[in-house]
Amino acid sequence: MHWKSTALLICIYGIVKEFRPGTPFLTPFLESEFKNFTNEIIYSEIYPFWTYSYLIFLIPVFFLTDALRYKPVVILESLSLCATWTLLIWGKGVAQMQIMQICFGLASSAEIAYYSYMYAVVDRKHYKKITSYTRAAKMVGKFFAYSLAQIFVTTGFGSYLLLVRITLGAVSIVFFISLFLPPIAKPGIQGEIVEIQELQKNDTFQTISETEHSFFKDIKHKLSIFKENQTVLMWSLWWALASCGTFQISNYVQTLWARLQNEGQFVGNGMVECVNTLLGAIVTFYLQYIKFDWKTYGEFIFFISSFAISISLLGMSEINNIFILYGLYLFTDCIYHMLIAAASNIIASQLNSSSYSFIFGFNTFIALFFQTILTFFVTDKHGFALEIQNQFRVYSGYFLVIAILFCIPFGLKMIRRETEQQTTRIFYGPDVPHGTFKSPGFPIHYCNNLKSNYEIEPRSDQGVSLSIEFFDTESLHDFVEIHQMFSYNGIIHYAKQHVLSGSMGHQPRHFMSAIGGGLKVYFTTDATENSYSGFQMSYTRFTPGQSHHVACPFPFYEAGNVLQTLPTINKTYFHDSSCVIRINSTDAVKLKIRKLSTIVTLKLIETENFKSNRVHDVLENLNGFTTHKLPYEVSSRTESLLLLFSFSGVLNDEPAYEIDYEHAVSVCTCNEPRIEVNSSVSKVFVSPGYPLEYCDFLNCQTKVSAMLDSIPPGPDQNQYSTVVQITFNDFSVEIDVDFLQLIDKVPLLNLSDVAKGISTFTFNSKQIDLKFVSDHSVVERGFNLSLQAYKKPYYCLCPDSPKILDTQKYEVNHTFSEACKYMDCIWKIYPPSLENIFRIVMKVNYKLQAESEFIEISNGENLERNNEKLRLESDAILDDGETAERFVEFDANDNPYVQIWYHRQGDDEAGERIFNIDYEWKKRCQCASKIQKANSEDWIQLTSPDYPTPYCNNMNCTWIIQAPPQHRVVINITDFLTEIDQDFLVIFEGNSTNASHLEFLSGMEQFEKLIHTDSNQMTIVFISDLSLSLRGFSLWYKAEPTDEYHRQNSGIFSKIPFFAFIMFAIIFAAIGTLIYLIKSNKLDSNMIDIRSIRFINRDRQRTESESSLMNPVFRPLSTNLR
Repeated sequence: MHWKSTALLICIYGIVKEFRPGTPFLTPFLESEFKNFTNEIIYSEIYPFWTYSYLIFLIPVFFLTDALRYKPVVILESLSLCATWTLLIWGKGVAQMQIMQICFGLASSAEIAYYSYMYAVVDRKHYKKITSYTRAAKMVGKFFAYSLAQIFVTTGFGSYLLLVRITLGAVSIVFFISLFLPPIAKPGIQGEIVEIQELQKNDTFQTISETEHSFFKDIKHKLSIFKENQTVLMWSLWWALASCGTFQISNYVQTLWARLQNEGQFVGNGMVECVNTLLGAIVTFYLQYIKFDWKTYGEFIFFISSFAISISLLGMSEINNIFILYGLYLFTDCIYHMLIAAASNIIASQLNSSSYSFIFGFNTFIALFFQTILTFFVTDKHGFALEIQNQFRVYSGYFLVIAILFCIPFGLKMIRRETEQQTTRIFYGPDVPHGTFKSPGFPIHYCNNLKSNYEIEPRSDQGVSLSIEFFDTESLHDFVEIHQMFSYNGIIHYAKQHVLSGSMGHQPRHFMSAIGGGLKVYFTTDATENSYSGFQMSYTRFTPGQSHHVACPFPFYEAGNVLQTLPTINKTYFHDSSCVIRINSTDAVKLKIRKLSTIVTLKLIETENFKSNRVHDVLENLNGFTTHKLPYEVSSRTESLLLLFSFSGVLNDEPAYEIDYEHAVSVCTCNEPRIEVNSSVSKVFVSPGYPLEYCDFLNCQTKVSAMLDSIPPGPDQNQYSTVVQITFNDFSVEIDVDFLQLIDKVPLLNLSDVAKGISTFTFNSKQIDLKFVSDHSVVERGFNLSLQAYKKPYYCLCPDSPKILDTQKYEVNHTFSEACKYMDCIWKIYPPSLENIFRIVMKVNYKLQAESEFIEISNGENLERNNEKLRLESDAILDDGETAERFVEFDANDNPYVQIWYHRQGDDEAGERIFNIDYEWKKRCQCASKIQKANSEDWIQLTSPDYPTPYCNNMNCTWIIQAPPQHRVVINITDFLTEIDQDFLVIFEGNSTNASHLEFLSGMEQFEKLIHTDSNQMTIVFISDLSLSLRGFSLWYKAEPTDEYHRQNSGIFSKIPFFAFIMFAIIFAAIGTLIYLIKSNKLDSNMIDIRSIRFINRDRQRTESESSLMNPVFRPLSTNLR
């Protein structure tokens, strides 16, 4: 059966096996009317039998599973599950329930066969996938089981008995699935050879033969794996320790939750367990896609994960929010699920198929043994019997100890790597005619952090031929450099010839020195992957004319002003061979390549670019088979050029190449310092080195002048001014660090990256400067510009170039004609002084017509990475054609100015362009006036300094709010956000901070009531510290009349004579009317019902305060605000 089909069958088996909806409600089922067992019987007489039987059965299971070849034990597990749930349904007494738990203990112990089986049926290269699939399948089964059970119980759709019956049906299906699992063949006579590391000093592999060892010797051998294989030992130790702690957490976490749920908090245990299994399935499934060197960084992973779990458990013991506890539990379990799956994969990859179950079962047994000890001391009544919170503090300490346990070897390993870097230097003197050398550890694997030098010293009358016999290294970080050694002016020099890494492939295999030269091999490895064989090389010295070897030309030349020809070779004995030539100059090197043989590949590399491990920037890559444009000329950018020759065949009396060289002016030289342009023909202006790349440390400035002067106006002709215009043909410059500076008397803009995406820039004058600056690091392609003179109408000229604004307030309106097709206007707004910290508040009204035009406002330089930058475009203009409005605020901070740039580049869109600005510099960090006057008519706002932008550090503001006599102060706080416990708002009664305080506020506050004083004064103090600054606060205040004021100023009491007169008049009229009705018999006394009289209260209570009407956010809790 194909491994994918087997994997699918195993996954189905795992899903159905774990689909046991009766499991989470086992205790309620036993307590229900179906069984009627008491809680004491369940926990003291039934459940302990599972613990005992699990431990007892686990020992023979992990001893025998490998010998029985897994499938019989898998079938035994399914049969035990069937027996468990059958007894649970039809069993009656305690004895039968105890047998049921024994069966379940047997099933639990036999589960290791399920995890081991999958590794025995697939190839080792699929271990990572099969681990993810099978563990995820198990979690998926649990998720659906728990979800179904929770839904049934919550909705009342089914009883506990129905859940148990569904479970029996599922485990019955599992039994039939187990019968179709393919059997595992016994290992052959010669056994299986598995690399377990370098087990012995003699670098041998372990070979296990079942027929040659007795049972006990086999067990002894399996136990010796922990001694011989550090990877298995380390991952197994973490497996046992972490599983112990995780099992304990799972057993007692619901007791921790119950502590809060008894206080009325949310109960969602079933939902959390469903989410937990789903997250576990997702984590384990996607583990196969994580590309990580688990073996190398095992100790570090265990340290970080154990420390994270320790912090999580400590939080669970201290926090009283049930939702946070749920989240921490999910976080802890996700870490465990991910690492236990990784542990299964790593350990299985180190074993052969006769040891899987033994190692997995032994790890589980140790975990259960440790858990028994932990339970006895922490929870048992014969131990410390700690409260649940203290238990989780102990579990936190337990994982902290695990973190420290793995931190120590990791730290020691890092120290060894830093301090014990392996350096090897081997010299082969001129008298050693031949030799062989290899990388340390060859052919098993080399070591980390190697720096090995092999120097074949030169001999004046001989050359050196080096051949690579075997080569295999990690392709990215481990490499071999080949250097030519030569003597020049009595000093030994080196020229790097080649860099080798990865597999041999099509890399050169033979390297020749010049006569009188030598070779140096330099091998470097890093601290990561080293499971590669390395290399073996051999060399021999040869004398010209006495050997078939052909020496390379001398590897070093200096270019002068006279054209010279490089020496060539006419024969090569080896194919896949290589030579190097280095040419130096005082400025640059110019080559003229007249001929290349069809077997020659030539790479031209700037010497400075060959200092890295690999060649990234090749100046030219030519070969004689495909290069037809000969002669071919090329110039270097720097003063040193390397020519790397590779030969793919054998030369037979024909020159390999014909190349001339001479000194040249470097392309990195700045261009002409002055350029004159006119309106008829544009002039191309490029960066040094374009189009390949510009150079480091450039500082090139060019003055550009437009030759046309102003044209006198004709009868029907507008008046023009001649200005310089730039057209951007190509622009690619390192962002913000390298830039082209546009200067019109003063710097205007620094353009980098892709020059803001513009196609033209039009200056405001006829003489400008262009300055190109680059640093020492990244270089890009550079730029290609067209410069020309442009006739700009006088009415299209910008106000200034740039317009400098330095007043505290300013308002200006600009309207540009639709005929002004090319415009770039710049305004720079400076704060009024440097004595205070300012914020600019700006209102911009604008109307743009074309998609390509914009207004860009920036706080400081208009850099690409400037986050305080805003671009206004035409898409914000409404369809009715009205101007758009935008408010902008910037803090001055360290930025010297605010810059505004209006750009238009040749569109034909009709309509005027409008640009109006109105700005004001406002002082920052200023407290409002100390005395604030409140009145009874208006609500007045008071805010923290600079609200709603963050307030400043070290603020100490005091305000005294004064109301008129016989009034009190009422405030409504509508927004409040400060740094908690560091920045405060304190409200006091009266006009002093020595009075009693009404509120002491910090952090985030929301208010549902008004705050008022008893007197007519209130003191408010705002204090901030040196650290975090947030939005601050906003409040509204008002004066509210007191009861005394109402009594003294009521019209009822101030007009007593008039009131008395009215009252007597009303009473007299009422009595007269009543007498008249009685005498005229128009009033029937029987019709008078005193219960029908309604008393109207003209002074009704208000249902909503004035403050709530003003501030819709406020909603009073009662109708009486006093």
